[in-house]
Amino acid sequence: MAEEALRICTVSEGLDSVLRLAALVVNLRDVAHRTDLQLNEALAVLGQNGSRSFDIILVAPIGEATAGGRSCDMTRAVLTRACEICDMVYLVMPEGSDAPAQLPGRARLLYGPPFPEGGPEALEAAARAAEAGPDTGEGAAPAAVPGAGRAGMGVLLQRLLGREDPAPPPPERAPPPGGIRTIVVQGTCGGAGATTLALNLSAEIAARRQPSGPATEVCLLDLNLQFGAVAEYLSLPPNSRLTDAYRSLGRLDAEAFRACLQPAGEGLQVFAAPAEVLPMDALDPEGFERLLGFAHGVAPLVVIDMPPVVLDWSERAYAVADRILCVSQLDLRAARNTRYLSGIFNRIDLPKGRVSHVLNRAPSRRGRDWSFRRDSFERGLHGRFEAVLTDGGAEVAEAADTGVLLGRHCAGNVFAREIRSMARDLARGVDAPAAAGSKGGKHADL
Repeated sequence: MAEEALRICTVSEGLDSVLRLAALVVNLRDVAHRTDLQLNEALAVLGQNGSRSFDIILVAPIGEATAGGRSCDMTRAVLTRACEICDMVYLVMPEGSDAPAQLPGRARLLYGPPFPEGGPEALEAAARAAEAGPDTGEGAAPAAVPGAGRAGMGVLLQRLLGREDPAPPPPERAPPPGGIRTIVVQGTCGGAGATTLALNLSAEIAARRQPSGPATEVCLLDLNLQFGAVAEYLSLPPNSRLTDAYRSLGRLDAEAFRACLQPAGEGLQVFAAPAEVLPMDALDPEGFERLLGFAHGVAPLVVIDMPPVVLDWSERAYAVADRILCVSQLDLRAARNTRYLSGIFNRIDLPKGRVSHVLNRAPSRRGRDWSFRRDSFERGLHGRFEAVLTDGGAEVAEAADTGVLLGRHCAGNVFAREIRSMARDLARGVDAPAAAGSKGGKHADL
């Protein structure tokens, strides 16, 4: 088997197992082709002739799938079929969960996350370690409690019995000296609603703050150079100066920057995306810092609507932000991409509490299934969503299509009300005096 051309197949059952497999595959090197299957379709697909070309098959059931029942039977049948067509088959279980009594065929057991980084040899080493059991020698870490990782059925039973553990309280936040000056809004997938949140949040904060002289209250930067939509959502006319500004960023001065700004309501100025599609490298880290400096020259608060991709200046934006709002919706793309972003945040060592995860498009009626999926997403985050925004329905799209702020188009919309509440909390941090940046200072959470 050539490592440089690995063909893998993943078999999942529910969001929790999808996140588990994503954490494994992201560390697996030299993957040339990947096929993702659901447990209920895997048996039929793995019986086809083309399925015999897989080098590795990874099966991740929900936490209780090895405890009996139909899910257990289906998992065992899939493992048996997988062992008939592939030499490397792994059952991927949550860390600390009960080991199945017996695995069929050549199937091996893996626990995680965390998972090893490397190729097939790393998986084999981890499987041997799982079979050997925990090290009980002196200085060894305590063994995991059996069943501790089997959160799936436990969460459902706790809800049915009315004994669900309360969510941990959000961390206390201390605003930086001078209060919040820069807010970065980063969507974790296309269509999550990051732009809608960024522009309506900016407008609400600007409307709530008292005038403080000739300076603009809020400056909104649309840094999606190719498909930025803030100008269209606000009915702003095309501004040819923006394209010229990006083409000569090194010579851009404060006066030219102000000429590119467009008013979008009381206290809000917008530096929109260029009217032409520009290459993504038209903005580099130095250019980003230049734009941010000019924006702070005209507004005490700068809100940045980030592109839906990570660029070479993105880390700089995250590092200088006083708040990062990661906007997700409840689907696999957002869950996977949020994990990637969390890795970036950890790598640049952001202060605790700097990042706020926001779940958008939540249904107004949130049943057990939706709550279970949210819990699975949060387990992958190792944290909680600090804000859950209700889907505003057709009125949100109507406001965007007509170029009117949501608060003006339909002030009573549930999504509009929740944005106003978020703006109220953030505005207090923007207005916080320098003394609030002391160690004991607090900031109202989202």
